[in-house]
Amino acid sequence: MELQTAACDFLLRHHMHPSQLSIAAIVAAFREEMQLGNEGKPSSLGMFPAYINATAQPIEGKVLVIDAGGTNLRLARLSYEQGSLSIEKLVKRSMPGTGGTISAEEFFRTLATELLPLCEEVERACFCFSYPCEVLSDGDGRVVRLTKELSVEGLPGMLLCAPLEAELQRQGARGKRRWRVINDTVGSMLCGMAQVPERYDDYIGFILGTGFNMCANVRSSRITKAPAAAGQGDTCIVNFESGGFNRFLRGTADERLDAKSEVPGAQLVEKCISGAYQAAILMETLALAGEEGLISRDAASLRLSSTEVSALAEEGHDSLFPTLSAADYAFLLELNALLLERAAILSACCLGAAVLSRELPAGKRVLICADGTTFARNPVLRPLTERYLAAILTGSGVSADFVQVSDSTLLGTAYAALLP
Repeated sequence: MELQTAACDFLLRHHMHPSQLSIAAIVAAFREEMQLGNEGKPSSLGMFPAYINATAQPIEGKVLVIDAGGTNLRLARLSYEQGSLSIEKLVKRSMPGTGGTISAEEFFRTLATELLPLCEEVERACFCFSYPCEVLSDGDGRVVRLTKELSVEGLPGMLLCAPLEAELQRQGARGKRRWRVINDTVGSMLCGMAQVPERYDDYIGFILGTGFNMCANVRSSRITKAPAAAGQGDTCIVNFESGGFNRFLRGTADERLDAKSEVPGAQLVEKCISGAYQAAILMETLALAGEEGLISRDAASLRLSSTEVSALAEEGHDSLFPTLSAADYAFLLELNALLLERAAILSACCLGAAVLSRELPAGKRVLICADGTTFARNPVLRPLTERYLAAILTGSGVSADFVQVSDSTLLGTAYAALLP
């Protein structure tokens, strides 16, 4: 009990304890940022319309898919026949630009070289780009900035599809493909809509992996910055770029981690939640505790991975660090548990704001189409997020269910390519 009190008191002093988050205030702030982003005013949320009519019927045929994630790059050719989508060929490799800085030309050259053997008999293609990107009404997308420590010099500000198709042509690809850009949250949402047989009143795409992001339907009339969004009907799928949200209490370790990151001041909530930063924020917090003499030097200098963060949260696991004293190990476990609870609260607040913004009548049900290895593998993030989200939605009478479909981003990207 004394160790738990010491860990709690330490986090409280540094504004890192989950109890210090004002859930109602964060939900309200997120909704305000959504509307500011929809109106094209300064906002920590990008709110990029996807320009996809999710109610349209997919067209049969073969499609080319790029799934450019936070860690991995997947390229595939899929076919859609008689209502069934199947993967014909799949290539997986590390994401170009995650192992060191490369040029934009090298980025597109690498993609085209990998895609070239998959291009036969394909007229439709979709590029799922899991980074801030403004999708244009013609289907292409312009890169806004890079996150998750991806480093491709010259890529921000560039289009994605036009230079890639040009490089494919240069390398000898026959024909010409009709390209579309989506975000991975949109792919996850489309997959859930297509693959889950039970019908829901609304859908949300949610990614918690290397990064953190969401998408949802937004009334077209609210997207005043993009009149073309009205062409999608009464609602339009919007990519929030929710990892940039910044109106919440941040602590000492948050500020230290942000200062050391590739882009200080950006993606602030993502740095508290996502798999790319969970181990880093725990290590930063341990270092801070070491400076105050609360733990030993060995504990304060631990090097951790996101896999170990998840393992520490498992009940009944063996000690991962047998050289640590019992006191240090107990302190580590308590810090990890509290920081993960804080991450779950922040995730639930963002999701709750998205659900409540739809102003659905009581009794309606929302399906949250989730993806991401962090959410799937961490043993406490999903149950804690579900618990806090249910509490946020209690007064509205709206309920939310989570579903995780295997290969949801890949399949959803294929569905996007097949939509008219």
